[in-house]
Amino acid sequence: MSSQPDWKTFEELATEIQRELAPDAVVTPNAKLPGRRSKVQRQIDILVEQKVGQYDVRVVIDCKDYKVPVDLKEVETVIGLVDDVGANKGAIIAAKGFTEGAKARAKEAGIDLYGVIDTAKHKWGSYITVPAVTRDWRLGSWNMRISCFGFGKLKRQDMRYLPILRSDGSLIDYACNLVLNWWEDGMLPKQKGIHSDIPLTAEATYLKTDELLFPVTLTFSVEVYEVFHFGQIGLTEFRGFKNEIQERVITNGFTTEKFDFEKIGKEWQKIDSLDQLAVKPLVTLGVSTNYPRYTGNIEK
Repeated sequence: MSSQPDWKTFEELATEIQRELAPDAVVTPNAKLPGRRSKVQRQIDILVEQKVGQYDVRVVIDCKDYKVPVDLKEVETVIGLVDDVGANKGAIIAAKGFTEGAKARAKEAGIDLYGVIDTAKHKWGSYITVPAVTRDWRLGSWNMRISCFGFGKLKRQDMRYLPILRSDGSLIDYACNLVLNWWEDGMLPKQKGIHSDIPLTAEATYLKTDELLFPVTLTFSVEVYEVFHFGQIGLTEFRGFKNEIQERVITNGFTTEKFDFEKIGKEWQKIDSLDQLAVKPLVTLGVSTNYPRYTGNIEK
């Protein structure tokens, strides 16, 4: 276990995150800059420097591993530090947040206020969830159209399980499975509505009637509908900062927990559309429900 004080470890964590967020910048911990007004060397917890075109941009960051929220006085101190070293921007990273007075003064002065968000196991780590939506496209009802000349009489049966044949009488597949082929191959639009006049198969198709094979043209129409579920998904990997003034998160990426669709169906809120949500989901997962295939025997 490290023997260094917690505040030092907190500064190192904030420095690591800052480097991940600004890989092209020079991020220096415990830097020293001369004070223009104070005429003394000023200590900077984290100094971020980057050249943008012909300009040298300098940001000073102060880290506060306090047990209570950072107050107005600390913000005033950082405002003075930014002015003294001639930085372009100043920020404070705090472990326990900020008072309302501190937020108001920082916003007015252009000082950014951040909290650390990290899923790693340490003193400042935390379990994080984000709003998420699953958008499940599903097949609804479908119907088939048979076009032919000189057709015999079909045996009375469920047309979903109608065997579709080749000219030699061998089975291509059953009607319902051919519709599923379109769905599982991603050839049906993932768009809510009725989709019509779709050829059942690219092969020449035949039906058997009165013990004879008749050539037919088979097309189908199908309904596609959507089912939405809204809930919270946990993050297994996340590192970044939360802007305490703008209420937004800054990160280079994250990894979610595995989606448990059985749990989602039971515990998440079913909604009619994304428009009814009061918050914008951070994660939207589109899925297509798969359906069991039919296996049967052709009567000889």
